[in-house]
Order: sequence, then structure tokens, then C-alpha cells
Amino acid sequence: MSPSVNVTIHYPPGVRVSGTCCAGTLTDVVVHFEELKIPPQFIGKNYDQDGEYRLQFQGWINQLWQDKDALLEQMHREYPAKS
Repeated sequence: MSPSVNVTIHYPPGVRVSGTCCAGTLTDVVVHFEELKIPPQFIGKNYDQDGEYRLQFQGWINQLWQDKDALLEQMHREYPAKS
């Protein structure tokens, strides 16, 4: 199985993404790409029918979201809104 790609997109603070994207005025976007290898214990299992697997997988996914939130906080500090 090929690795997946975890993408995190940071928009400048205070920007309304939908309006600025449509208007073509969004100038500063930071995109972070990370190769993400799916742990072998999650390959070939049945999420719907295996409760223990489902809990372990949810824990892994929740950790990914926590890591992504921490990365976004870091990006927010490194790339503040331009005056």
C-alpha cells in the first residue's frame, strides 16, 4: 500500500476564505505536505465490524487531528496577518 499525503492549509488570520478565493484576492497561503504511512495494524481490517480496531483507529485519527491543530498554531505564529 502506498503512503498517503496529509495536507494542512494555513490561511492568514482574519481572512474569509470563500470570499477572497472567489474574488481572487487571496495572496498568502501556506501549505504543509507530509507523507503519512498508514500503520500496518490498520491495513485490511473491518472498521464496521471490529469494535477494538475501530477504537484504536479512532485514537490514531484523533492524534493526527491534535498534531494538525498544533501545526496550525505554529503556522499561525510564524505567518501572522500582514498589516
